[in-house]
Amino acid sequence: MEIFLIIAAVVVAWALAVLVIIRFMMGAQKNRRAQRMAEAEHERRREAKRRTIEDAA
Repeated sequence: MEIFLIIAAVVVAWALAVLVIIRFMMGAQKNRRAQRMAEAEHERRREAKRRTIEDAA
């Protein structure tokens, strides 16, 4: 009976660890996507500012 409880505890701990890892990886993917969007927006603003400066010159 004790062996069954140990095996069950190990299986539950393993499943929780897998879920935590998957959750972490999904969060990292969202962060990378947000960073790429922010970099693209920054690049658009730099380009618009550069064009404005060139037009004024």
